[in-house]
Amino acid sequence: MKKQLFYIVAISLLTLGFSSCEKKSAGLTGTVDYVVLKLNGDSQIKLALGEPYVEPGFTATDKGKDVSESVEITIVNVVGEKVDAVTTSSPGIFTITYSAVSEDNMYISESRKVFVFDPDLAVSIKGTFAVDFEKSKRVESSKDWTWAQWSAQYTDPEAWAYASYSLKEIDIKFNELVPGIYEVDDYLGGFYFGLRGYGPYYKENVDASYYYYYAMGGMIVLNADLSLSMVSSYIPAWGDGLSDFSGTYDDNTKTIEFHSIYGGMDFNVVMVKK
Repeated sequence: MKKQLFYIVAISLLTLGFSSCEKKSAGLTGTVDYVVLKLNGDSQIKLALGEPYVEPGFTATDKGKDVSESVEITIVNVVGEKVDAVTTSSPGIFTITYSAVSEDNMYISESRKVFVFDPDLAVSIKGTFAVDFEKSKRVESSKDWTWAQWSAQYTDPEAWAYASYSLKEIDIKFNELVPGIYEVDDYLGGFYFGLRGYGPYYKENVDASYYYYYAMGGMIVLNADLSLSMVSSYIPAWGDGLSDFSGTYDDNTKTIEFHSIYGGMDFNVVMVKK
């Protein structure tokens, strides 16, 4: 009798569960539609100074209907300001974003970058630069130490657990996107992934993809007067960027100097082309 009662209760609970599920899912289709937004042409466009920008266009459909007229286009210049158009009177970078909202209220966007460069700029910093351990400094409260001094601390196994992972030589790479505009490995001269040993430590013991997790990478512009301007900066480990930056390049000595402010500390990095 008890066993029969148990089965009756169990079946009742299952029936109630099915009924409840049916009520919760009633009236829901389970699918929503986005605008199908496709850019014509390339996602990166490179223009020489004075060369006009011609919009390649795009297509946008929502449930098979052409909704191109409802697409919103925004243009942002190199310093993050919204502008009305791409201008090519001076070097820079523009980000054009195309965005649309579907009938089902779903948002989607696509973007392209326009690089405006000086084709007559004969100087290039493309390649690899070696950080000078005697001239590079990080100023932290009362410590105005060179890379060599910081290295002595971080390679001391009694003072630092990751001592064996601290690098004694650090290279910083500059990838040229167009003449005068570059991607840089690390504005901080490899202080964290190199001197502190975080990069090699994570690469060898946690995950190889973490090597530059502690590098402040970004985009940089070499100006006609050989000064350097920051376009962007970002360090994945802490999810932020530099609060200030200035830099110069000496083509005679092939030397780059970075002055970066991060976390209230001054990073003064000197590096020479290899």
